[in-house]
Amino acid sequence: MPQRRLGEILLARHLITARELDECLIEQARTKEFFGQILVRRGIIREKDLMGALSEQSGLPLVNLREVYVDWELALTYVTCILSDKKFLPIRQDDLSVTVAISNPLDVASVSSIEAFVRPKKLKMVLANASDLKMLIDECEKRHKTKLRILFDKQE
Repeated sequence: MPQRRLGEILLARHLITARELDECLIEQARTKEFFGQILVRRGIIREKDLMGALSEQSGLPLVNLREVYVDWELALTYVTCILSDKKFLPIRQDDLSVTVAISNPLDVASVSSIEAFVRPKKLKMVLANASDLKMLIDECEKRHKTKLRILFDKQE
């Protein structure tokens, strides 16, 4: 069964009109911005609605990062990659896989780079709101700076 387009899902959920769909597709063709980001930026839909539709489209579970446990030790092992890309956050791992929160499963370049970072383990992705993801990436950066400060203080 072919994957439904995001616009079709949003139309079926009565979150956008056919006119809004057409206008945003024209803007997307002109700007190359992600379709969902255009809708949110224009105030047509909320980020929460976009993430629900992306979850349906991609088949990835949607998580609330404010309510899940984040393995900060794991996140800090990937800190260089996290801070250079700022599009994902590893939140847990087991012997075979690393679970990574992302906000845009359609960003193929980011997904490919994340897969490379977690090899040889398997990548498991979950969706999260971009604003929550940004908040936790900022927290990761803060924890990294604190860890570096502690290390430098010990060397003095």
